Amino acid sequence: MKKRLITIIFAVFTAALIFQTNGVFAQGLCHGDTITINVTGYSGSLQWEVSDDLITWTDIPGAIGDTIKPLVRSHKHYRVRVKRGTCDFVYSDTISVSAVGCPCPGLPTITDADGHSYPTVRIGAQCWMAENLNSGTAMPNNQTLSTSTRQKYCYGASNTNVDPFNNCPVHGGLYTWAAAMQGATTSNTVPSGVQGVCPQGWHLPSDEEWKILEAEIELPNPDLIGWRGQTQGTQLKPGGTANFDGLMSGKREYTNEYQDIDTYGYFWTTTQSSTTSAWLRSLWNTSNGVGRFANNKNNAVSVRCVKD
Repeated sequence: MKKRLITIIFAVFTAALIFQTNGVFAQGLCHGDTITINVTGYSGSLQWEVSDDLITWTDIPGAIGDTIKPLVRSHKHYRVRVKRGTCDFVYSDTISVSAVGCPCPGLPTITDADGHSYPTVRIGAQCWMAENLNSGTAMPNNQTLSTSTRQKYCYGASNTNVDPFNNCPVHGGLYTWAAAMQGATTSNTVPSGVQGVCPQGWHLPSDEEWKILEAEIELPNPDLIGWRGQTQGTQLKPGGTANFDGLMSGKREYTNEYQDIDTYGYFWTTTQSSTTSAWLRSLWNTSNGVGRFANNKNNAVSVRCVKD
């Protein structure tokens, strides 16, 4: 876990405090890293402030000393407000901090039982696969997936050709909830304890584990149902700062029809919402949010695995 030290230097001139350097942009940080920011050379009382957009600034509760150690999650801006006597407030320039998802320490890739290799990404304390799972035997469209042997559908499969458009190597497999769970029952614990179709040492994430990921990218109100957040979906899409690379891989409906490739991405959790439905997460190519929906267990969607 990286740590970065930045010092803000103030100098005193007659009646004002003047910031001595230009704004600093701290890069090369990962989600979950800590950064230490110091201020020196000031005279008076101070208050640290934080902003998402450089427009609205909020006091950091209790941050009145010369050092703060914020946990880096996404893009944030920090500054110091100084009050000396009866003088007006004086503000430092801005420290801008940007975090990205980085490969899991010591484990930049993971290989499944079929020999497929996947990049990893650390977001906060969690280590995720950064590609959709592509494990198991590809099955014809008219076959039901096994709940005891790893099997998958490839988007666009027919009754005679299991992957006519070569989608599985790019988008990964599509799994019904039962096939993904491989006989396990619903779980909403952290960790879920459900290996399912995931490689040894990895597991399917519960609804609560998805909420932890969402908290790391600062999605408000993760318990809500529907589309939530303003930028968090963009962070999870290909090219987003989380480096999660959530593809729009579509789904196979329980009616055996394939839908939504390049438009929606869907990802199972281990947590059922009813006897016939389970929670999933969704990304949409025209939305910046993250969807949380109950979905028919017989639909087949993508899987991401989390390290135990």
